[in-house]
Amino acid sequence: MTPRVSAGDTTPLVRLDGVTRIYGDGPTATVALRDVDLTVERGEMLAVVGPSGSGKSTLLNVIGLLDAPSVGAVWFGGRSIPALGEVEIDRLRSRAIGFVFQDARLIPHLDVGENIAVAAAYQRIARRERPALVTRLIEQVGLGRRARGRPDELSGGERQRVAIARALVGEPDLVVCDEPTGNLDEATSREVLEVLSQLNTRGKTVIIATHDPLVSGYCRRRIRLVDGRIDGAA
Repeated sequence: MTPRVSAGDTTPLVRLDGVTRIYGDGPTATVALRDVDLTVERGEMLAVVGPSGSGKSTLLNVIGLLDAPSVGAVWFGGRSIPALGEVEIDRLRSRAIGFVFQDARLIPHLDVGENIAVAAAYQRIARRERPALVTRLIEQVGLGRRARGRPDELSGGERQRVAIARALVGEPDLVVCDEPTGNLDEATSREVLEVLSQLNTRGKTVIIATHDPLVSGYCRRRIRLVDGRIDGAA
């Protein structure tokens, strides 16, 4: 079994050394990331800002172990990712990282609790433990009165809060968010950002890709991507 990241470890949670990601070959190749060095400490709330096409999603995919760099090294919780096999990487990603996307990606015919319970089943959490876990997560994201609502009965912000609850099922060390408020108005965006901020206050490391100053303003640290390169603090 792949171990979880140790909560008492003082090594950075994420480290990227000289990471370049290239898609395709030859003259049609696209360089999405260029020689990226990045360290993310445990407990940070980090915004990755930049325009569309700057490499934000690719960077999140590399950090979230969904994609491997073409060049360079990735470390997670002090462990060298290239040194792990695919099965170990899959287990580490499943146990240590939660994902929230711009589209909440909920199962349409399932209600709030059932959507979260599916994630708990995927994490192989014991059936007898799931009801209490689902209830706790629903309350944590402020959806106690909407537990039986289906996605088409929820607002955009409520759907995103379900997505956050689902991402927390395995008690991950890191929550990675790709434009989580991209489809929301300002007031609803603030509701979602307050939930993410509260998670960070409780010790979760949160990384958010965004082009929205409102979102980046909630983060203690901001980096800017330009053409796949980190162009200093935002």
